[in-house]
Amino acid sequence: MGVDVSRTIQVWGAHMDAKKRARGEEPRLNRVPCPEAAVVKLVVEGEVASGIDLGWRALMILMLLCWLRADSVAGLQKGDCVLTADLAVTVAVRHMKMRPEFRTNPGIIEIAAPAADPRHWRRRAVNVLRRASSRYPGWVTLLSDRVTPSNKGGSAAAGIMTAELRRLCAGVLIPAGCVTSSHSWREMGAVNSYFGDHNLLKMCARGFWRKPDTMWQSYIEPFLWFPRSAILIQLYDDLH
Repeated sequence: MGVDVSRTIQVWGAHMDAKKRARGEEPRLNRVPCPEAAVVKLVVEGEVASGIDLGWRALMILMLLCWLRADSVAGLQKGDCVLTADLAVTVAVRHMKMRPEFRTNPGIIEIAAPAADPRHWRRRAVNVLRRASSRYPGWVTLLSDRVTPSNKGGSAAAGIMTAELRRLCAGVLIPAGCVTSSHSWREMGAVNSYFGDHNLLKMCARGFWRKPDTMWQSYIEPFLWFPRSAILIQLYDDLH
C-alpha cells in the first residue's frame, strides 16, 4: 500500500526516544547485557556492606538471580522473598509484563539450594540476601516503596534501578559505547545459561517466557558475541 513498515517503525522509535529524553529519561534501557565484573562487584561488596547500600545490593542480586525486570521488582511486597536454612530461595512475582493474572495469582520462582562450597557464586550471592534480611529487613520493598508498578511505574522503576546499578558498580571498566541498565540481567542470565548448556525449558520458566522462541530470538541470539562467563554459568547451575 506504499507504506515502508521498517522505516515507519524506525521513525516511531526515534520519536519515542526523543520524548523520553525530553522527560529527562534515558531511552533504550533494554537489550544491553552488562559485564561479569559488575556481578562480582555487587556480590563481593554485598558480603561486607551495611545499611541501605546492603539493601540495594541485595535487591539487585535478586533481580540478577531471578531475571526480573525493574517493574517486577516494583511489585514486590514484604514477605515475597523467602530463604530457607540451606539457602534455597522462593520469590512471588506479582507484576510481570504480559502476565496480568499474576496480580491475583503470583508467579513463583524457586531457586534450589546452592552447592555447599563457600566459594560457589550462587551461595555467595544468596548469602548477601540472607545478610540483608538480617541487617536491613526492608530491602525487598526498597523499590516498591518508591514507585507504583504501572506503565509509568515501570519506566520510573527502570530509571531508579539503572541509577542504583551504575552507582553500586562505579569503577567497573566498561568499553566506550557500552551501556549497563536494570534490564541487563535478563540478557546476561539467558545467554550465559545457554553457553552453559542449561535446560532451555527451565530457562524459559525462570524468565516467564511463554515460548522458547521468544527467549532465543530476543535474549540469546542477538548476544552470542557476549563473553562467556564461568561465574554466571555457575550462578544459574540450578537450571541444569
